[in-house]
Amino acid sequence: MNQPIKLYSKFFDLSNNALVIIHDKKIVDCNNKTIHLFNYKSKQELIGQFVLTLFPEYQPRGMSSVVRLHKIQNSIKNDCTKSLKFVCKKNNSIEFDAKISFTKHHMNNKSYLFVSIRCISEFIYDKKLLESEQFKKYIDVSSNYFVVLDECGKINFINNSLGSILANDKKYLIGKDWFDVALPLNSKEKAKNIFIQLMKGNIQDNKEVYNQPLITKTGEERIVVWSNSVLKDKRGKIIGTLSSGHDLTDKLQIQRQLKETEMNFKQLVENINEIFWIKDIPNNKIIYISSAYEHIFNEKWNPKNSSSYFYNFVHPDDLANVTTCMKNILESGNVSKAEFRIIKPNGKISWIYSRAFPAKNKNNEIVRIIGLAEEITERKKLQNSLYKMATTDYLTGAYNRQHFIKTAEGFIAYSKLTHESISFLMFDIDYFKKINDTYGHCTGDEVLKEFVKLCTENLGDKDIFGRIGGEEFAILLTGYTKNEAYSFAENLRKRIEKHTLHINNNAVKFTISIGMTMLTNFNDDNDCVNTLLNNSDKALYQAKNFGRNKTIIYT
Repeated sequence: MNQPIKLYSKFFDLSNNALVIIHDKKIVDCNNKTIHLFNYKSKQELIGQFVLTLFPEYQPRGMSSVVRLHKIQNSIKNDCTKSLKFVCKKNNSIEFDAKISFTKHHMNNKSYLFVSIRCISEFIYDKKLLESEQFKKYIDVSSNYFVVLDECGKINFINNSLGSILANDKKYLIGKDWFDVALPLNSKEKAKNIFIQLMKGNIQDNKEVYNQPLITKTGEERIVVWSNSVLKDKRGKIIGTLSSGHDLTDKLQIQRQLKETEMNFKQLVENINEIFWIKDIPNNKIIYISSAYEHIFNEKWNPKNSSSYFYNFVHPDDLANVTTCMKNILESGNVSKAEFRIIKPNGKISWIYSRAFPAKNKNNEIVRIIGLAEEITERKKLQNSLYKMATTDYLTGAYNRQHFIKTAEGFIAYSKLTHESISFLMFDIDYFKKINDTYGHCTGDEVLKEFVKLCTENLGDKDIFGRIGGEEFAILLTGYTKNEAYSFAENLRKRIEKHTLHINNNAVKFTISIGMTMLTNFNDDNDCVNTLLNNSDKALYQAKNFGRNKTIIYT
């Protein structure tokens, strides 16, 4: 064999593959890589042995190694190489996959089989080992529960999450019966039956998912959803189970709390007088509206109604304001408030106070509008009543002195910007004390009210009327020339002079005196209500001195 060794010496010694030379089915030489790969101490342990020393009795699929080698050797022509996968066997009987190249040579009338062996299992084994270690690290830190049981139901492995809730030291659990240390009495039979069926291979796909209570080291019962898989050896025999569990206890408790909160919330919104509603923006649909809608709008809400259906009830004069408020929510993302009137199916008009705000998703996009609406008709009536009490004379309904002066100040300030003319008229009922003394104070009150009615019938939108005190009244006219204002005063005076009030079988007639002044200096801050009051009052005094039932212009 010296000649083959000489021919291949450099390659033979330096190769990373195991190299073996076989003659007559026996090993005649090998390199050091072969010694290490097959776990022998020296060449002497291998040289002279049959080649079958390197291979197990059977190859995969049950083929005899002897038959396989014989077929390979017969199929190789001289000086040709054939490569294929083969199963090899170490000295300690551990098997591994290898890629083997066979080459047949004839030298000195002898046939040699040169064999190159490269292990392809080591990398696979190392990778699986690495993956196994990584998986072990993962399941040890995982919040889910993992446990491996042997064929008797004993614990072979348990991860930290599960071990910590069952015992102070998870090592204590190794070898213990899973059904005794972890499960309540009323659940053992069901769990054991599932385990038995798994071990028998009777469960489809070797998996079973179910809820199973777990008893912790403190005696607390936790609800866990388990997924079980069977473990098999290389021959396919079932040798145990791997169970993974997800603790549902906290989730179920949260769900119960949410359900209770939802129930309480529903009871709340269904028992308040306000309409609670939610609009889904992407679908432009009302997805919830409380039962108060029926009470306020006098009809049941139909889920098929469009999101703009309730606009049909909004008073035409308020519709623009309502639609603008809804539009502003989407554009600005701010809370919107509005007071508006609705016309109910029975024709009754009611006041509504509405508040709505946007709800956004994680991308800051408005996906909902949530709102509350309540009927405030009675409140509005009270507000109007209080406002009327605060701003009007209780007897005649004219503006009281305080509100008349305040309103007049606003008109005068605006006229100074626009240079619109302002005329101021002061009225006094002539001999009003005589009317009270002759006909009584009740008739005197009716005269005051009749006078106010006559004065206000012909007022424009920019004119205001008020009771200054007693039988004295005032009118502020906007946009009238001096002559127009004087004509207005004279026409009113003459009309009242001709008017007769019939009350308590009495025909009561009365006249008025009028003092008139104009706003003359738009740049003078002192030319204000008080100045106009004083000047018109002086003109009124002159009208009385000149015989009453006259209009005098202040000069």
